[in-house]
Amino acid sequence: MSKKNKLFQKLFIAAAPFLASSVLGISPSRAATFASSTSNLEFENFSQAPSSVSAFADTDADSQLFGKRAIAGTQTEANASFIDSPAFASNENLSKAFGDNQAYLASAESESEIIGDFEIKAGNNFSFDFTGNLNLETSIDNPLIENAVSTGEIFFGLWDIDNETLLDNFSLIGNLTGKDDNDFIELDKSNNVNFNE
Repeated sequence: MSKKNKLFQKLFIAAAPFLASSVLGISPSRAATFASSTSNLEFENFSQAPSSVSAFADTDADSQLFGKRAIAGTQTEANASFIDSPAFASNENLSKAFGDNQAYLASAESESEIIGDFEIKAGNNFSFDFTGNLNLETSIDNPLIENAVSTGEIFFGLWDIDNETLLDNFSLIGNLTGKDDNDFIELDKSNNVNFNE
């Protein structure tokens, strides 16, 4: 078998949205902070069914109170699913953290992955459709003493696992802060990834 034929024999698609949000406030008087990060990614209309699929989801959250009247809380959700016939994959994440009154710290993270293994015959095209959303939100009362940060990333990659080569990819990364101007959103994709209007 030639190297050219082997290149398209086994492809591996993985998608891994990761979201994290945290709020930190040390305030001598009543104040409130909030951070939220949500995302979802869906794949459908695969040109062929996967030979194997897997999914993974995990969350982590923490809140600490440093004042008698301090309030802090978190909410996290992570879901991932890959159905092999008809092939459909999706994952979604939610991370929220908030605080109120005096000194507190809250953080929330969620992560999910969907993985499909496709065996593609040499010379055949492989395609699928995807949709994704990333939403970030922060809110603070007093920028001198409070901070809220929301970050998120959506990524998928298509690998040739025999040659350990990344063939195509898409990523959307964002950061939103309530305190300063470190906000950004970055989009990156390979040439074979096309967008509808």
